[in-house]
Amino acid sequence: MQLAMSQMIIAVGRPDTSDGYKRTCCHESGKQRQGHSVLSALADALGWEVRADVPGNYRIGTDDDARLSLFDGRPPSQNVHFGFLVDEVDDVHRIYEQLLASGWADDGAPGPRPEYSEGYYGGFVAGPDGNSYEAFTRV
Repeated sequence: MQLAMSQMIIAVGRPDTSDGYKRTCCHESGKQRQGHSVLSALADALGWEVRADVPGNYRIGTDDDARLSLFDGRPPSQNVHFGFLVDEVDDVHRIYEQLLASGWADDGAPGPRPEYSEGYYGGFVAGPDGNSYEAFTRV
């Protein structure tokens, strides 16, 4: 399963940086170890790869340019909701279960969410970083 940037809903972002990339900052340097753990678990669940692992920048993403980054020295983003559009209901369940197995907290079991829109199906987890993560699809 690959997610394109157009398939990712990110509630917070940073303006273009000097290298021309738009990035989402999740953590600060004081939480670097926790940040790596959060992004690594998310990458595993989404089928993403580590795209950068250099001092001051740890980034996960896809060949399609979807990405989340961790920067040293930036204030942490918290109480943010990250939504990931996936292909199938099975993907919603797999991502939800995999993140729970990684120690993340249930924030809404996978199921239909007609209050969001017709055919909406999502599962929600609370990350150890204080943010909310959702895998969703249309059925």
